[in-house]
Amino acid sequence: IHRQLFDDESLTVSAMDHKHILVAEPANFSSELEKIRSTSVKLLTSVRTVNAAFGEILGLKKEEAIPIQSIPALQPIANPNLDLLVSGFGMRINPFHKGKYFHPGIDFAAPKGTPVLATAPGTVTVLKRSVLQAGYGNYIDIDHGNGFTTRYAHLEDISVSRGQQVTKGMTIGTAGNSGGSMAPHLHYEIIYMGENVDPINYFVEDLDSH
Repeated sequence: IHRQLFDDESLTVSAMDHKHILVAEPANFSSELEKIRSTSVKLLTSVRTVNAAFGEILGLKKEEAIPIQSIPALQPIANPNLDLLVSGFGMRINPFHKGKYFHPGIDFAAPKGTPVLATAPGTVTVLKRSVLQAGYGNYIDIDHGNGFTTRYAHLEDISVSRGQQVTKGMTIGTAGNSGGSMAPHLHYEIIYMGENVDPINYFVEDLDSH
């Protein structure tokens, strides 16, 4: 946003080097989130300075704000202590057949009935229920526009309907143990322009300096 508004590269944030990080190991999540949180605090400080200087003279048109609102920047369950992430994005060991495979999202440990939240406003495009002990089980896809889709899987209950408009932070279902799941949890994916991306890089809106 800063680069687009002010043509300034000074606040460019370098992408994380996943070659040196075993993102699928739970012990690394806190470290990665701490890096994101530290960078977020620095950026927020800079934003406050910019707002003070340009707040009265710079306006953001509604159509310019829409792409920003499409970014899924919340965590899909309440996780203030950052201790519920249990499995990361990328290569990992399959808990069923023990072979390596690509994990296209991240998993949150959560008891059955834990509210699952929409991470950005959008439209429910896929809603599937399954009694099979395989695959995603009960899951929802939400199209947020501008290339962003999110997926919420292994749900117990679903409280929205296909085609429904949802708002950011709205409860769309509850965590469960449906499908190919060994214990209650939420599997969460972000798909951008048709490809899965690491959701951990998007959790900035509900983090703070504490």
